[in-house]
Amino acid sequence: MAIENPFKNSSIMKNIQKTLVVALLFLLSDYSFGQNATLAKAYYTKAREAFENNNYQQTIDYLNNAKAEFGASNPDIIYLEINSRYNLDVKDTLIETLSKEFIEKAKPTDKERIQKVSLMAVEHREALSAAIKKEEDAYQNAFNSPNVEIIRSFLKQYPDNPKNDALRKLLEQKEDAVYKEALTSDQVAKYESYQQQFANGKYKEEIALKLEVAKEKAAYDLILANKDAPTAQSYLDKYPEGKYKKEAREILEEILFREGNHYYEENDLANAKDKFDAYKTSLPDGKNIAEVDKKLGQIEKKMNRQQTIDDRTSANYFMLTYTTNEAFGFEFGRVSLRGLSTYFNMTANADVFNLKMGESVAEIESLKDAPEDYKNPFLTASFGFTFKIAYPVWLYVGGGARYQEFFAKDADDEVVVFKVREEKNFTFFPEAGLKLKIGKAIVLKAGTQYMDEEFSYQFGIGIQTRNWK
Repeated sequence: MAIENPFKNSSIMKNIQKTLVVALLFLLSDYSFGQNATLAKAYYTKAREAFENNNYQQTIDYLNNAKAEFGASNPDIIYLEINSRYNLDVKDTLIETLSKEFIEKAKPTDKERIQKVSLMAVEHREALSAAIKKEEDAYQNAFNSPNVEIIRSFLKQYPDNPKNDALRKLLEQKEDAVYKEALTSDQVAKYESYQQQFANGKYKEEIALKLEVAKEKAAYDLILANKDAPTAQSYLDKYPEGKYKKEAREILEEILFREGNHYYEENDLANAKDKFDAYKTSLPDGKNIAEVDKKLGQIEKKMNRQQTIDDRTSANYFMLTYTTNEAFGFEFGRVSLRGLSTYFNMTANADVFNLKMGESVAEIESLKDAPEDYKNPFLTASFGFTFKIAYPVWLYVGGGARYQEFFAKDADDEVVVFKVREEKNFTFFPEAGLKLKIGKAIVLKAGTQYMDEEFSYQFGIGIQTRNWK
């Protein structure tokens, strides 16, 4: 009996081939799974190390790699991810999903970790609820606030809030309202308010133009209100070709000319000069320029004269003098701007060093009886007062005394003092004259002395040793 070949049946052959392919695929898949599990375990190990170092984001990244290699997740991976996300942000929305997944996959005996995950899930819900309430309160505050910066702050802090479109629309409405208010009032403050609130608003160019116009109008209104030169000048400096240039110039001209004349009449030369100088500078072609130039010339003369007066000083002086009776001497004193002042003068002739100041050894009637070669040494001292006549001239009046002797040499060349009955040893005399103060350096003197029924004339030149007002 012949044996039938089972492989000749095509249906049986196909089933065997299919079985072999499935077995082969199973073997290959099992090998690959073993390799992936090794990598997944390595990533998990790295994730635990990162977690222990408080690097929670890196922990999550390693866990994602572990799940990718493993092809699934497990309670250990889920538990570590929940802890990492909780530490990063308790409000992380994945915490609740991962908590449910962990509780489903964890073994019933893993009670400690299940309890911890449950607590984190509860705290997550509480934190999320608080954050939602905080965001809602912030939204209501922004929506009801008149301050646009609060609205902008909310939009920046909560860019994904579903109600943000309502806030953006509210911002547009507020911008339109501020814009319309600025146009209606046409006031600088309102235009500036728009710029402050909506620096990049849709009306910014129009507002900028209208603001400049309003500022110029406000500057002109200030001229009308203040009625003073600085305000008018400020307008002209800022708006040299401004809309109200003509009016501002007329007001400035009237003020400067009027104030300049007022100070001039009050003899307040400094302020008058300031006003007229300002007139010339700002209004060189003004209608009163000729009168202003004339007044400035007069002011300059008066101020120069006043300066001359202001430069006047009192002074102490020391001078050398010469008298026509061939006496030389010195004088010191003062010339004062106010009241009397004093001086002291002393002179002597060339023979003064031969004065004996002693008893005469001979006596004669008059100088006619004296030897031809007799000498007459004398010494004078005078004291007096000076007072100003008209600066820089002072009058001085005083009096003094002269002491004199007569002597001659005898045959032995000895000095013999003799007395002349017609001549006095002591003589008192008056003197008077003028003193001239030149600047702050020199004092000159010219005067006369009346002595022995004769006039002598005295001159002097000295230096000022101290000046004061």
